[in-house]
Amino acid sequence: MARKRMIDPEFWLDEDITKLDYVARLFYIGTWNFSDDYAVIENSPKKLKAQIFPYDEVDVVPIIESLVKMKKYIPFEADEKKYLFIKNFLKYQRVDKPSINRNPSPSQELLDEYSATTQEPLKAEVKRREVKRREVKRREENIYNDDKFNSFWSLYPKKVGKPKTFELWKELSEKTKDKILLDVVARMQDEKWIGGFIKDPERYIKNQQWEDEIRRSKTTNKTIEL
Repeated sequence: MARKRMIDPEFWLDEDITKLDYVARLFYIGTWNFSDDYAVIENSPKKLKAQIFPYDEVDVVPIIESLVKMKKYIPFEADEKKYLFIKNFLKYQRVDKPSINRNPSPSQELLDEYSATTQEPLKAEVKRREVKRREVKRREENIYNDDKFNSFWSLYPKKVGKPKTFELWKELSEKTKDKILLDVVARMQDEKWIGGFIKDPERYIKNQQWEDEIRRSKTTNKTIEL
């Protein structure tokens, strides 16, 4: 399935790219749209021509050959099918939510054979995502810096709308927070909660549900400790 891709301004300054004619450059960009999120595309000239130049008479075979020769593509085979690995794909693309990997990947030996720098964009992308994940986690830890709220969130069975719930939580008195924590534990035996009728935590606080009567289920005597 085709995907939206970015064209980094650095692409136009790539010395190798400037050696290609306009059609080859357009074809190269086109393969980004039809590759998976892991820089792999099926090496089928007929299919690629239909995808990228559906209304033009263009012979894509020499284009592919020239890009392979320039090491823009790394050809490989798997399960009796031919594929192309777009070498600098992740140099120009940032895929924040990659789809399921539907194509095989080239072996590490093949990548090393072509160039030691082939994996640098991949490693940089992996590092960038890890840094981003840590930053998000750190920000979240700094935002939700209320131990009682974290206890509430851990206990509450329906975990949606955390930011808005926390904004409401901050307006509560310490006495009310303690009362809520005790109520959530007790309400685990409420027949509505047992039946799955649980309000979003934001609505629970807005509606002051901790003041509601708890209708204990007759089918359970389970004791829950805080």
